[in-house]
Amino acid sequence: SLKAEDRTLAEEQVVCPVTEVKLGSAGMGTPIRVELPERDIMICCEGCRKRLVAEPKKYYAILDKYQSDAPTEEEQAEIEKSFASLTPDDRRLAEEQVICPVAEVHLGTLGMGTPIRVDVNGTPVMICCEGCRKSLLQNPEKNFQILKDFHEGKSKTSASGSENDPSPTELPQMELPRMELPKMDLPQMDLPQLELSK
Repeated sequence: SLKAEDRTLAEEQVVCPVTEVKLGSAGMGTPIRVELPERDIMICCEGCRKRLVAEPKKYYAILDKYQSDAPTEEEQAEIEKSFASLTPDDRRLAEEQVICPVAEVHLGTLGMGTPIRVDVNGTPVMICCEGCRKSLLQNPEKNFQILKDFHEGKSKTSASGSENDPSPTELPQMELPRMELPKMDLPQMDLPQLELSK
């Protein structure tokens, strides 16, 4: 569990600048504070420390981009492409909504493709991918609150509710394909017999 000042920093920061994954999500556990010359940064796990310390300016820029909430030129091009096949109504909804309330990323970015429309008790909501549908339908109030907070300019994590909850957003579980390894006939090895002296 985080100290109050670390929690505040994590809530302001939202993502780990190295992995660009939401702090406290994806089973990473408690975020870690790294003290750098210009400013302190929270990272999702110890594995990110080396890269952050090696190129802090690169990761400051990534954080600044996230905190401005404005998509980069590349993201804007990807959004345009992803939105191209939407109906006019769905496109307008996606443009007004901006983010997926479950993953809390810009709709149409991160290679997610065309956003998907889901009707929640008569209210249409756009999500970034099919993996978010279940979470949206299981907890619509939480996701509506995330959208409301986003549009009111509050921190993306302020809808977390409980003070002790280190993972405000439950990301959908991804099913990994099972890989069958070929059966291998390994030669039998004769172990040397050890004569124990009596």
